[in-house]
Amino acid sequence: MPPTQTLIVEKSPDSWLNTPMKILFYDVTTSFPYTREIWSKRGLGGTESTVMRIAEGLASYHTVYVAQQSRTETEISNQVHYISTHTAHALSPHVVILLRQTDFLKKIGDAFPHAKHFLWMHDTPSFSLYSARHLLAQYHYDIISVSHFHQQRIQYRLQGRWYQKLFSYFRKTYTLPVHVLYNPIDDDRHPDETPRNPNKMLSLGWKGIPQTVQLFKKIRATFPSYHLVIASYSKWDDTLPLPDQVTFLGSLSQSALTKQMRESFCIFHPQTQVPETFGLIYTESNAVGTPVLAHDFGAAREVLGDPAQLINGHDVSTITTKIQEWQTHYPVVSPPKEKFRLKQIVEQWLALLSST
Repeated sequence: MPPTQTLIVEKSPDSWLNTPMKILFYDVTTSFPYTREIWSKRGLGGTESTVMRIAEGLASYHTVYVAQQSRTETEISNQVHYISTHTAHALSPHVVILLRQTDFLKKIGDAFPHAKHFLWMHDTPSFSLYSARHLLAQYHYDIISVSHFHQQRIQYRLQGRWYQKLFSYFRKTYTLPVHVLYNPIDDDRHPDETPRNPNKMLSLGWKGIPQTVQLFKKIRATFPSYHLVIASYSKWDDTLPLPDQVTFLGSLSQSALTKQMRESFCIFHPQTQVPETFGLIYTESNAVGTPVLAHDFGAAREVLGDPAQLINGHDVSTITTKIQEWQTHYPVVSPPKEKFRLKQIVEQWLALLSST
């Protein structure tokens, strides 16, 4: 099994100013060029918003570039240089962080032979990760995961299935470090005096939404006054009819999305199909005081501050029981731990990158 990596911040932030680096994030998964200004107008996925936060945090100490496959022009936003992937190949970075795509391991390794390479994974790894071990080792990649649950899944995939081990051409044992760096929430994200709508639930993103909608229809037999609002940067599937008292808002800016969180009775996320490798919606919602109804799998237990927010999504009665409890005794959600705050996460990134 690849070694577990524990980051220990031994330097003060000022010490990193003495060794400035060029850091390149290489994003070949985004469908549109994003910046902080774009985020103020439309929604971003958890990966994109996390890349942007980390890039801006590191830009206070180093020169940071974010290469996006959908970008044609260079733009500087909050000290971060947003560039095209074509422009990126004219750089000589000290560090390259490839987002998610193992298909680009060789291309990045060959294009930047003198850089330290990282593969920053956000999604649940597929079994094909086993086949990429030799490239990860050949180009000396470190892997970055977003939770301890995610780290364990990556390590499991790297071991391969029994038949992959039996018939694999590459029988060499590889040592592939897998680090854990949480997705951050903003340092100034806290509850305020926004009044809550006791009959409004909010679902975010597209993971398991068809199942979530079906579960909502079932709980309405007990709570007919409830309304479900869905916000997602993904388009609605026209083959999925919207039931009564379900509204799809589409893509929202960060401020508009935060307002929806503050107003909602809870985040309704009981789906059992797609585990969250981190669950940014969990920490962002808890940070403004809104509880989450989430199925107990993936990183939910690791990330949610209060396990009372966990339910069994396979059993509708556990959902209705929890809602009834909250109607009488609305939970005071513990704020996310400091380890999820942006300042702490940026310091961990600085420690990791400086060790290269």
